[in-house]
Amino acid sequence: MKYSTGEIENKYKVVDVVFGYSDSARGFDYPSATQNLGNVAEELNADAVINISYNQREYTGTKKVCFQDKNERRFEIFAHGTAVKFI
Repeated sequence: MKYSTGEIENKYKVVDVVFGYSDSARGFDYPSATQNLGNVAEELNADAVINISYNQREYTGTKKVCFQDKNERRFEIFAHGTAVKFI
């Protein structure tokens, strides 16, 4: 699987737009979001994902731990790109 944040030199046809996601407590995990894009593209029999774009979000949420509220910091990456098949 090839990944690019722009165009590529290979001739291709567009398969579909794909979306990926990563959620972590340890920081922004771009490789995981990119791998998620690739997994979706592989299911569509694509050869590459091009024009990849990322958005990130950091937030603090509350969860219950042993009947007590605990604040938890989370980091999310939303990724999207175009799945293509080489011709």
